[in-house]
Amino acid sequence: MGLFFYLVLFWAVAALYHEYLGGKRHRARHRIKGLLTMVQERVAWDSDRLSPRDLATLQGCQEKLKAALAGKAPAPELEALLEQAGGQYARVYPRTRQQGLRETLELIVVVFGVVAGLRGLLVQPFKIPTGSMQPTLYGIHFEAMDEAPPSGPVRRLMDYVNFGRRYVEATVKTPGELAGRGTTKGRFLPTTTLTVGQEQFKLPGEWHQVERYLEPPSDMRDRMYQAGDALARGALVAGDYLFVDRVTYQFREPRRGDVAVFVTTGLKLPGGGALGGPFYIKRLVGLPGDTLQIREERLYVKAAGESEFRLMDGAMHKGFERMYSFQGGYRGYSHPLGGARYLLDDEATMTLGKDEFLMLGDNSESSSDGRYFGAVPRRNIVGRACFVWWPFSRRWGLVDKAEPEAVPTLPTRLLREQRGLLLLPAGTP
Repeated sequence: MGLFFYLVLFWAVAALYHEYLGGKRHRARHRIKGLLTMVQERVAWDSDRLSPRDLATLQGCQEKLKAALAGKAPAPELEALLEQAGGQYARVYPRTRQQGLRETLELIVVVFGVVAGLRGLLVQPFKIPTGSMQPTLYGIHFEAMDEAPPSGPVRRLMDYVNFGRRYVEATVKTPGELAGRGTTKGRFLPTTTLTVGQEQFKLPGEWHQVERYLEPPSDMRDRMYQAGDALARGALVAGDYLFVDRVTYQFREPRRGDVAVFVTTGLKLPGGGALGGPFYIKRLVGLPGDTLQIREERLYVKAAGESEFRLMDGAMHKGFERMYSFQGGYRGYSHPLGGARYLLDDEATMTLGKDEFLMLGDNSESSSDGRYFGAVPRRNIVGRACFVWWPFSRRWGLVDKAEPEAVPTLPTRLLREQRGLLLLPAGTP
């Protein structure tokens, strides 16, 4: 079921046991521990403000509660002590409606302050929306299924909680045409409603996501589906949610091979267009002064002061070794398609200036990266991706540690060459 489910289950069982399922003596001791913590905190915080009488009362409660926990008194004595000490505490700190509201507000302010401080100074949460870093990190994607998805509500709920899967199985019952764009509602779990003939279907995801995973209609020209055609069958899977370490780069410079997040301020696509969001995540492959080149799906570098290109390989960073494995979705580095400005062919090179870094996506054949928008200034780099915390997939844990699956994935260029050879007439030299 996944680690998250077991953690929640453990917490729920422990809470039930302490409050309801444990014996009377266990429950009384558990409540005494809670009251003792409250008394100790008040003595520590307010000892300079309390009257001598109230301070002595709290200190007396504290000693009695400690003695009760250290001894082996039966449940009735513990319950009597709990009632007596609780009454004494309430006389020193009478409970009022205003006090409860004030404490709640103080707690909210403290929690938000701590979270904002951690987010701004230490770690910052991000989610991966696209597939430009696959298979190292996954964005929102669709997994087609040959069999029917699970139908039980509990199984579906647990699969979403643990693995981020939202299942869909939609089959056309009566012939009809797909009527234009679907309508998307919901922000946290968006759902798109689309119409085929007289039928309406609700599919997980925004329209641009649904449009990609829809099965093609029987008649492509008229967008006509026939009875029994599948609109979609499978699962829309959430992108990876991760924490970004904002501290490390305050003490050292970014290193070759790091998976890093940067802001897109000042970066432009060819033609002057803005990038698709305020933050991007890529692999840092080029350092200031480097000259880079892509040849035969591999990345070469000539560092500042060097005279020869050398291969970026596993000795520099394990990530490059995975890129050249041609396994599990890694296809190496490709030359960009139309509209790019850099590293267009085997002869093209790109040289970085002072405080400039080159960021490339691991899904090189489908990534808008430094080949399009150029170098990233040092000031734009936010931090290093460090931990995938959800969903609980094989990528859960430290970023960039999962080895590729043993599934051959040749670069598209080589696949085309192979197909071309297979299509040559017999007897061709």
